[in-house]
Amino acid sequence: MASKKMRKPSDYVDTLSHEEGEKLQDYITQSRNEWERDNEKIEPTKDEILAGIKQGFEEVKLIIDGKLKGIPIQDLLHEL
Repeated sequence: MASKKMRKPSDYVDTLSHEEGEKLQDYITQSRNEWERDNEKIEPTKDEILAGIKQGFEEVKLIIDGKLKGIPIQDLLHEL
C-alpha cells in the first residue's frame, strides 16, 4: 500500500486568492490575540498575597489551639 505524503498547511496557502489569504491571516491574528488575552497571567496584588499569608497563619493558630483540624501531610501530597 502506498503511503500518502502529508501536506503542510503552507501547501494550501498557494491555492488561496489574495483576498482569502488576507481573511485567513486576519482570522489567525484575531484568534491568537483572543487566546493570549484569555491566557494572560493574572498576578495577585501585594494586598492579596499578604491577606493569603495572614489567613494561613490564622489557620495554623487555630490548628495549634485545637479549634481546627489539620490535614496530614500525606493526604496533601496525595491530592497533588
